[in-house]
Amino acid sequence: LTPQRLGMCGNTKLSFFLGAGILLFSRVSFALGLASLYDPSMPLEVLNATSFQKVILNKENAWLVQFYNHWCGHCIKFSPIFRAFANDVAGWKPVIGLAVIDCVDYMQTCRTYGINSYPTIKFFRAHSTLHDRGVEVETRHNLDQLRHQAVDLVDSKDSYRGKRPASWPTFEPLQGVRSIEELWQNVPAMTDTQILVVERNASYIGKEVTLELSSRQSTYVWRLVVSSDSSWLESLLPHETDAADVRWADLYALHRNGSTTRILRLNEENGSRELVLQALEPYVRVASSTPPPTSATTEPPEEINQVDTSRVYLADLNNALAYSLRQEVAGHQLLNRTELAVLVHFVDVLLKYFPGSESMKHTLKSLHAFVTSSGADSLRGEDLSAFLNKQDDLPAVGPYEGCRGSRPDLRGYPCALWMLFHSLTVSAYHTSGGYPLGRDASGLDVLQAVRDYVTHFFSCRYCAAHFGAMAKDLDTEVRTTRDAVLWLWRAHNKVNARLAGDISEDPLHPKQPFPPPSLCSDCREGTQWNEQHSLGFLLRFYSPGGLVPVGGSAVLDKGRLRLAPGSGATRAWWSWLVFLLATVLPVP
Repeated sequence: LTPQRLGMCGNTKLSFFLGAGILLFSRVSFALGLASLYDPSMPLEVLNATSFQKVILNKENAWLVQFYNHWCGHCIKFSPIFRAFANDVAGWKPVIGLAVIDCVDYMQTCRTYGINSYPTIKFFRAHSTLHDRGVEVETRHNLDQLRHQAVDLVDSKDSYRGKRPASWPTFEPLQGVRSIEELWQNVPAMTDTQILVVERNASYIGKEVTLELSSRQSTYVWRLVVSSDSSWLESLLPHETDAADVRWADLYALHRNGSTTRILRLNEENGSRELVLQALEPYVRVASSTPPPTSATTEPPEEINQVDTSRVYLADLNNALAYSLRQEVAGHQLLNRTELAVLVHFVDVLLKYFPGSESMKHTLKSLHAFVTSSGADSLRGEDLSAFLNKQDDLPAVGPYEGCRGSRPDLRGYPCALWMLFHSLTVSAYHTSGGYPLGRDASGLDVLQAVRDYVTHFFSCRYCAAHFGAMAKDLDTEVRTTRDAVLWLWRAHNKVNARLAGDISEDPLHPKQPFPPPSLCSDCREGTQWNEQHSLGFLLRFYSPGGLVPVGGSAVLDKGRLRLAPGSGATRAWWSWLVFLLATVLPVP
């Protein structure tokens, strides 16, 4: 038998400007929505484009990597579960570690690994190489299920490339053991106690304990799996009462003098994790690693500027359009024929109804020609990115205005995308001549393009699924442009009602029926909507003529930084750096 086992600066002027620069850069970062649901202080690896290969590839341990998107409502909702999971299995890292990467910031890396929707978890086996793309696994939302999934993955034949890592313990149960004395053969003299787990076949306790102690080479763990006939345990453990009565799992401490101590008897799986960790603590000093889930931040949110949500901002619509094309669509590794058709339809609708500048429409025409001219059945995402990067009139995503959240991971793009969709339906209404003259198919055409875009490209997978379910009868529910405006309005309010009080909700901008009485006092009569008044409000609110135009240069508002839409963090940072160097460095 083989046992398992920065310094202080003296220049006051430089210190002042460095401090001011850091403060300004932090404001820029917040305004542009730089955010993360995880931080390096957690027992997981927070990856970036550079560290991904260094951390994950050619390692003795396997990895579970979550590809997420910090604005995705479901990613926000899943983050406390995944953080609790990371705490729970922190001791398993010698065999399997946890890592995360934000695909908003590292889209190219995520595209390389074929990530189209979030959250996505991939398993990377030990000794993974540059050619390995990981295996997508189900995103489970229960700690027990996540642990069991991790155990199954490392206990599978595909858990490593090539030779099994020498440092890994085995999960194979003992066979043919006749006495406890046999378990002490080849055990170092310094070891006084071993752990024996006797369990039913369906139990994960033994494997979890093995992983928990995988970094402690001086502590050995043995597994015995019992079937319906467990009477032989009485001879193996003669000093224990009811040794054969194993209901779920029994844990024993084996002492070198030949004695045994039952330290835990579990009758069922429920709640067993904490009991096991507590039982092991006196022997191996394993502390409970399952703190209650915490939110992404412990500090109350604070808005940089007061957000005016009573208007629709063209800057937000531009951001929604730019992000949807640059990140959501071009983030696909390969667009197939169906996805190309959806993209062309979406661009067609944008060309007709997007209330932007002529230069933006020129960019959309160029995009339409680029996608359709080749006649190919597929298009690589990186080729689409290269084309979009050459379009000077397609702005980079700048700070949000009416859709700015109290934290960088709140509101932002999803809010702006709703604004864009509403604006398209209203623009189609006005273009068609309005109700009752607008009894044409343009409203349905807009919503079909919206539905198909969300289904194929909106990367929050659960949000896309919910929207698709709402739109399943779209073709029969919408006949006119009036119907289209009201259908999307009702759908948006259904989503708001579903997400009210959710962890992804901005506490300073709670979900509520729209429009609120402060914007339209006639739209609601008690608990009932007045649809005619609501329609009139929507047509005014989302009208192209009512949009707040894109602002000018960056200004300071009451001591707070406010960037003009379209300006980027890189430009702001370098401008400040040039100013800083020019101020503090001597001129020869």
